[in-house]
Amino acid sequence: NIVSSNYIDMTLKVLKGVGYNFEIIDNCYKLTSISPIKQKEIDIELDYSNAANFIVLNALKGNVDVKGLSKDSLQGDKVILDIVKDKSPFDVDISNCIDLGPILFTYAACLEGNSTIRGITRLKDKESNRLTSMIEELEKLNASIKEKEDEVTIIGKSSFIGDYTFCSHNDHRIAMALSILSTMIDGKVTIKNIECVNKSYPNFFDDLKIAGYEFDIK
Repeated sequence: NIVSSNYIDMTLKVLKGVGYNFEIIDNCYKLTSISPIKQKEIDIELDYSNAANFIVLNALKGNVDVKGLSKDSLQGDKVILDIVKDKSPFDVDISNCIDLGPILFTYAACLEGNSTIRGITRLKDKESNRLTSMIEELEKLNASIKEKEDEVTIIGKSSFIGDYTFCSHNDHRIAMALSILSTMIDGKVTIKNIECVNKSYPNFFDDLKIAGYEFDIK
């Protein structure tokens, strides 16, 4: 039961393009042959995992256009497009798109009603324990969160008032998710250790500024 297997499929697609052929034999990926190189240039797709932050920002606030993503991508995180399509509470299994966890916690917290996120176990084994980290930060907003086994249900609301201090837990995806959350808060927001976004998205706050949201980075 391989999780996030779509990213393996992406890798095999690239390898096939340069002549490496694989088969799945006895539940293993096995190199079966090497052909002459078919292509000498490879285009690297833009990343749905990071783009998801702006896709959610658009769903919540509007007027954000994310360009350049492949609609035919094999990336599991492409499911974010389906999740935000109706701009309503959702029920989704993230076993194969685990990096969407933090931003989906934010999205659920900002939607009126009950949203359920399933397949959350692997959130515990990332740069931080993203499950407990996001629950801890959302509880600062008095968010209603119910966790059981491999799922969490968040009862969201559409606005927040007050001054809040959040912690990124030195995790780039949590830092970005909390930054999107802060756009929904009427008050002063401080996010500690925000520089961790440099791991995957050094220009994140530059792009947020382009979208109309400026942060004072200290």
